[in-house]
Amino acid sequence: MLSFLPFHHPTPAVSIANPPTELSASPAEADPYGPRECTSTLVPLSGKNRALNEFSITRTAESPAKNHLVLIHGYGAGLAFFFRNFDALSRVPGWKVWSLDLLGYGRSSRPSFTIHAKDPEGKISEAEDWFIDALEEWRKERGIERFTLIGIQVYANGYAFAADIRYQDIH
Repeated sequence: MLSFLPFHHPTPAVSIANPPTELSASPAEADPYGPRECTSTLVPLSGKNRALNEFSITRTAESPAKNHLVLIHGYGAGLAFFFRNFDALSRVPGWKVWSLDLLGYGRSSRPSFTIHAKDPEGKISEAEDWFIDALEEWRKERGIERFTLIGIQVYANGYAFAADIRYQDIH
């Protein structure tokens, strides 16, 4: 699917123990929007068997991006859900594009998760916390102060909304 991008693409990372980073860059003359670099990495999180798979696109001819766009997929999907958007979104100067596989999806780890609450609201809160806390830990690991979050489907939009309420660094 990533063959739709006008530059080379990485092979996805697949190991949590020693998470490799796969890197690919476009030659400056081959990309009319400026050279861009794709990276695919498994980002280890705290706890047992917890890692988020990320795909990012950086505009390499610019200073480090001041704006970060994070894309999260909906239920039953993965970061490749956005493959037709990567090229256009990464053309915008001053922005770095990130797409994540949430825990339990795509190439991210599948840690065990048990809900302990008995009431419906408590169950919803625990599930939200599990995903949102992983997203927040990823943000800190990447040193991102603020980012714009785009979620697809009601599922991802719900987590985006809950994360925005909890962490004011998301808009």
